[in-house]
Amino acid sequence: MKYTIITITEEMFDQLEKLADQLWHESYGELLSCGQINYMLRQFQCRKAFERQTREGYIYRGLVIDGNLVGYTGSQQQGDRIFLSKLYLSKKYHGLGLGKALLEDCISLYPECQAIYLTVNKYNPSYQIYRHLGFEVIDDVVTDIGEGYVMDDYISIQVLHLRNGNLTERDSYIYDLRQQWKKYVLFLVIPRADGLYRDYD
Repeated sequence: MKYTIITITEEMFDQLEKLADQLWHESYGELLSCGQINYMLRQFQCRKAFERQTREGYIYRGLVIDGNLVGYTGSQQQGDRIFLSKLYLSKKYHGLGLGKALLEDCISLYPECQAIYLTVNKYNPSYQIYRHLGFEVIDDVVTDIGEGYVMDDYISIQVLHLRNGNLTERDSYIYDLRQQWKKYVLFLVIPRADGLYRDYD
């Protein structure tokens, strides 16, 4: 199947917001209440949120088939690691290797980074897909996102390459990430790997 992956610019944010609405109802319709989905879309998957994240250094990339935007990623470099905040793909195109293509495209944007990490709902089937792609769970977190809603997530990481390439260094790296994440959660409602982050303004 022919596709292209492009950088999503500000001029496309209205289109991205509509796609996010479609994909969130596809992805979470059986996991979350309609009220929670709509709340999260209003707070975290709208033009204002996309604009703010772009100012904070996030890069949005979109997968296009036959001129239609059907999937996207949102990511940010954080030191020597990549935070994959968002990876969504229309169910129509699942099972074709396109999610993997989006992930590989994201990683290629940050050639100097040693690892990529994300958060994913514990009950989201994509959790198993991430495991298949080489991610491993290092912790879990329950996050209060307001309005009485919480998200129950795994924190997962894939180590891409290490300076010395040994297991001791790898284990130490994962431990450091876990400790840094716990400190981060003390002060902020966490950004989410399956697409959620708190309005910091």
